[in-house]
Amino acid sequence: VGTIEVVVENSTLPPRSIQVLGVDVLATGNTSSESGIRSLGLEFLEGAEFTDLLTQQGAILISEKLAERLGFEDSDELKTADGESLRVVGVLQSEDMNQINNGDVIVADLSVADLLLGTEGELTQIDVLPVEGVELAVVKQELESLLPPTVLVDSPANRGERVNKMIEALRFNLMSLGHISLLVGAFLIYNTMSISVLRRKTLIGTLRAMGIPRGIIRICFVMEGILFGVLGGLLGLLLGTLMALGLLGVVSDTISISFFETKGERLDLSLASYATAFALGILFSTLAALHPAQIAASTPPANTLVEGHGASSPLLQWFLVIVGIVAAIFGLCILQLPLNPGIPWVGYLASVCFITALICFVQPLLKLFLNVLHPLLSKILKAEGLLATAGIQGTLGRSSVAVAGLMISVGMCVAVSIMVSSFRQTVIVWMNQVLQADVYMIAADHQQGIQIPRWMEKKILQIDGIERIDALQSQGFLYNDFPARISGIDFNTERWTTTLKVPVPVERLQAAVEAEEVLVSEAFSRRHGLSVGDTVELPHADGLQQCTIAGIYTDYSSPQGFILIGRGHYERLYGEQDFESFSLHLREGTDIETIRESILQLVSKHPELPKLNVNLSSQLREFALEQFDRTFAVTSALQIIAVVVAILGIVTTLLAQLFDRKRELQTLRTIGASAFRVSKMVVVESGIIALVGILMGLIVGVILSWILTTVVMLQSFGWTINFRVSPFEMVEIAILIFVAVLLGSIYPARKAAQMEVLS
Repeated sequence: VGTIEVVVENSTLPPRSIQVLGVDVLATGNTSSESGIRSLGLEFLEGAEFTDLLTQQGAILISEKLAERLGFEDSDELKTADGESLRVVGVLQSEDMNQINNGDVIVADLSVADLLLGTEGELTQIDVLPVEGVELAVVKQELESLLPPTVLVDSPANRGERVNKMIEALRFNLMSLGHISLLVGAFLIYNTMSISVLRRKTLIGTLRAMGIPRGIIRICFVMEGILFGVLGGLLGLLLGTLMALGLLGVVSDTISISFFETKGERLDLSLASYATAFALGILFSTLAALHPAQIAASTPPANTLVEGHGASSPLLQWFLVIVGIVAAIFGLCILQLPLNPGIPWVGYLASVCFITALICFVQPLLKLFLNVLHPLLSKILKAEGLLATAGIQGTLGRSSVAVAGLMISVGMCVAVSIMVSSFRQTVIVWMNQVLQADVYMIAADHQQGIQIPRWMEKKILQIDGIERIDALQSQGFLYNDFPARISGIDFNTERWTTTLKVPVPVERLQAAVEAEEVLVSEAFSRRHGLSVGDTVELPHADGLQQCTIAGIYTDYSSPQGFILIGRGHYERLYGEQDFESFSLHLREGTDIETIRESILQLVSKHPELPKLNVNLSSQLREFALEQFDRTFAVTSALQIIAVVVAILGIVTTLLAQLFDRKRELQTLRTIGASAFRVSKMVVVESGIIALVGILMGLIVGVILSWILTTVVMLQSFGWTINFRVSPFEMVEIAILIFVAVLLGSIYPARKAAQMEVLS
C-alpha cells in the first residue's frame, strides 16, 4: 500500500494523489485471483482481459469513482508525477473500492506496485485463508510462532470489533445528547396537549354530560398525542437526515483524528435506526400526552368553566422532594463505581439521576422563588408583578413543566460549553508543552505507513540555521489484543517532564531513559490498568522485552495509546528504520520561512521522496484547533435545537395559561386594564419562568459539565481534562437565552392583549 500522484494525458486536470493497492494476481492461480478481483465489480475495457494485468507493462485497474473524477475515456492514459505510463485495463465498480481513500485508488499487480512505490518487494499486508475445517485460532497461533513479534497477526473480525468498540463511545455520547433534545421535545408535546384540553374543555364537558365514558375521552387524547408523535417523528426523520448529511464530514474528521482515517460520503440509511428513532418519538409523545389526557378524562360535566387545572397539591410537592433526594443519592453512589474504559455508563447514569432529582425539585423551588419575588415585584412592577406571580402560582404544575424543559436545555448548553472550553484550554496547554520545535516534517500519507528515508536526516542537518532534529520512529502493535503504538524518539527530558502526570526530576527521567525504561500515555495506562513502576512487554525479533514504566504522560492525539522509548533503545530492538516525522529546532535569529523554503527546495531535488508536509509550529496549532472546533460543531447543533424547543415550550405554556385564565383576563380588560398592561403581565410571567429555568439550568450545567469532563471523557477516551468554569461564558449564555424567551413571549402577550371585554 502506498500513494502516488497521477495525471491524465491531454487533460488540464491537476495531479491527483492516488492510493496504490498492490495485489498478488497469481497468489493461488489465475482462476481464484480473477474470481476475487471480479467480485469487486470488475469491468474490462474494450479489448482488455485479465491476463493484461500480468503481461502488459503498467497495467492497472481503477475505481469507478476515480474514473468519473478524471473524466476517463478508453483512449486515455495515466502518468505518474515521475513520468511512468499507466494503462487502465478495467474499472472496479464495487462500492467498497469507492470508499477506500474516497475512491482515489488503483489496483495493480505487485510487480507494478513495487515499481510505482519503490518498495523493493516489501509487503504491507498478507491475507491468509485457512483451508476448510481448520480453526482460525489454530492458524493464528501457528503464524505467531513462525513470525517475529513485530508482525501483527490478526483477523478482520477482531479488527472490526475493536474499531466498533473505539467509535461506540463517540456514538453513545452523541446519541445521549440527542436524547436530551428528545426529552425537551416531550415537554413541548405536554404543553401542546394541555392547550388542546383547555381549548376544548366545554366540548369535553358536553360529551361527559351525554354519557361518554372517561376511558373514551382518555383514549382520544392519548391517540392525539400519538398522532403528534407520528407527524413529528416523520418530520424529524426528514430533518435528521438533512442534518446528518451536513454533519457527515465533521463526524468523519472526528473519527479520522481520533481513531482511523476514514472519509464518509454517504449515509448509512439503516431501517433499524429510522425505526428506533421513530418509535422513540412516538413513545415520548405518548408519555407526554398521558397527564393532559387524564385531566381531560377527569373533567366533570358541571365544571367545564372552572379554571386552574395547572395547580399543584402540597402533598405532590413533598413527594417530588423525596424522590429528588433519593435520585441525587443514587447519582452520588453511581459516581463511586470504577471508571472502566469503554461506554461511559457511569457518567450518563449519574447524569440521569441528577437531572431527575433537579426535575423533581423544580416545582418546590419555583414556589419558593415566587414567594421571594412576590413582594419585590409588587413594589417594582405594581399590579402587573402581583398578577404575574399569582398567575404562575395558580398554574404551578404547568409552569413547572416549562421551567423543567428550559432547565434541561440550558443545562445541556452550559454543560457542553464548559466541557468544550475546558477541553480546548487543556489541549492548548498540552500543545504549548509538546510543540516546542520550530518546523515539523511528516509524510503526507503517514497513516498508510509511508515514512521519511533515513538519509534525509543528514541532508536536512546540512541546511544552515538548523540546530538539531528530533526524529520519531514508530510502529503499531497489539497489546492485550488492543492496538497501540511504540515510538522511538530523541528524548528532550526537560520538555517531557512537563507532560508527565506526576512530575519527575529531569535527572531521574534522563537516568530512566538511559536504563531503557519507558513512558506510556495516559490512555494506554488506563486502558491496561498500568501505573508507574509496572512493566510492559515490548515485542521484537527475539521475543519480548520487559521494560519498567518510568512515567505516564499526557497525550490527546489519540485514545489508542503510546509507548515512548529512547531512539537508541528503539533501534536496538527493531533496527535502523525510516522515520515517521522530524521536529526541527532552529538557531536563534534564523528566519523560519527561509528554512522552510530551503527544505522544500531540497525535497524537490529528490523526486524519489514521498510527498512530505512541512509545517510551522504555528500552523500545526491553528490546524489542531480548527479540527477541534469542527469536531464539536455537531454538539453545537444539538444545543441550538434543545434551546429552541425549550423556548417553544415556554411559549406554549403561556398560551395554555391564557386559555386556562381566559375569563380572568377578560375580567381585567372589563374593569379597565389596558391591553399594554395585560401584555406586560404575560411578559413578566415569561421572564419569571425563564429566570427560574435559567438559574436551575446553570446549576444543572455545572454538575453535568463536571461529569462530562472528569468522568465521561476519562471513561470514553482515557483523557484527563482540566475542569474549568468560565463565569463570563455562563452569563453570556444566560443573557442570550433570557432575551430569546422574552422575544418568544411577544406572541402570547399580543394574544392576551386581544382578549375581548365581557359584555
